[in-house]
Amino acid sequence: MSDFVIHTDSGCDIPRDVLSDMGIELCELTFRFDDASKDFTNGELPIVDFYEKMKKGHQAKTSAVNPSVFVDSFEKTLA
Repeated sequence: MSDFVIHTDSGCDIPRDVLSDMGIELCELTFRFDDASKDFTNGELPIVDFYEKMKKGHQAKTSAVNPSVFVDSFEKTLA
């Protein structure tokens, strides 16, 4: 194990396989369309579907990573 572990969010624009190969922990940003009650992460909605919704006039609203998601990730690393 190295002396450090890098944690990032899904806004980093680095492919997941590269993050995995480099040992970088990923925490997902969330988004929702219009006034929908469902929050999505990047892994739950294919990017093609995301942009198709945008083309149809839907508005995506993003949110920062929930602090508890970072805490869980950090605790996993420390364990």
